[in-house]
Amino acid sequence: MPKMTKVAEIIREAQESVDLYTFDGSPEQWKKLLKNKLSDPWVPALIREIQEKGFTVPIRYGYQEIGNGHHRLAIAILLGMEEIPTTDNVFESSGWDGRRVLELNEKPEDGIGAKKLANMVETAIDWDNWGKGD
Repeated sequence: MPKMTKVAEIIREAQESVDLYTFDGSPEQWKKLLKNKLSDPWVPALIREIQEKGFTVPIRYGYQEIGNGHHRLAIAILLGMEEIPTTDNVFESSGWDGRRVLELNEKPEDGIGAKKLANMVETAIDWDNWGKGD
């Protein structure tokens, strides 16, 4: 069952990521993760979907590891969201598969390309105070 988790808590406590072998929770690693995730071509469509409907699928996060939902977490950080739904149940379906990515790829961009979004990471986040507060 999903619970609401503060994004700042994830930023502060995450020490592992299934997507980055050497993820250590440092600002440099977060920047690398966010830029990587936001550069996927279907991200603008996912941003619009989250803005319109909110999170329909929780992020898998538990035991200081981000297991699923890296794109959605990156978007939540970029949008300045305070809390997001999470689950630590590894058996709970994430609702994401190749068909879902194809569906998002078919949606047209609205002028905010994925490359531009990835570049926004440099200025959209206060890296000096990253993860220090709630």
